[in-house]
Amino acid sequence: EYRRVVMLRNVAIVGEKIVKVAQAYVKSKLKEVVTEATVDMPPEILENERRLYEALEEHEDVDLWTRARRHMEGPWRYVLIPSPMP
Repeated sequence: EYRRVVMLRNVAIVGEKIVKVAQAYVKSKLKEVVTEATVDMPPEILENERRLYEALEEHEDVDLWTRARRHMEGPWRYVLIPSPMP
């Protein structure tokens, strides 16, 4: 039982590191695609927060990375699955 607890703790530590790196990557990609999406937008859209938000919602890449960011949020659980493979 002790061995299993230690293994689970190690899995959780590695899992947390992976999730943090993934969250940072998703955040940077979202920032990048928002910047790219706003480059060609007219000033009247950029100056109006509601219109800007609506325009960004319709942008395919912004939508993709926004959904990815939502998936990365929240508490994560790590499960140790028994396997005959080492």
